[in-house]
Amino acid sequence: MAGQKKDVAAGDEKEERVVKHTVKDSVFTSPFKEKRYLIQLYRALHPEDTKTTEDDLKDVTVSNVLVDDIYNDLGFTVGTTIMLLIEVQST
Repeated sequence: MAGQKKDVAAGDEKEERVVKHTVKDSVFTSPFKEKRYLIQLYRALHPEDTKTTEDDLKDVTVSNVLVDDIYNDLGFTVGTTIMLLIEVQST
C-alpha cells in the first residue's frame, strides 16, 4: 500500500505521484514514544487523574514481531490499567 500511485493532472500532462501511507504512522506513534507527550495524551483522556506522573507510564506498544509491516497502534500502562489506542483497518 505504501507505493500506491495516483495520476495527478499537471497542466496538459498527467504526472504520477507515489502516495506515502506510512506518514500517518510516524506522525501519530512517534511522539508518544517520549513520556512527556504520552503523559499529555493520558491527561487529555483522563483529566480527573492529577496524581499520575511520567514515571507511572510504561510503553507496551507492539512492534513488528511477525510481519515487516507498520502498526498504527499505541499501548501503555498506567499503574494496573492498560490503555490501547488501535487503528481499525478494513483491508
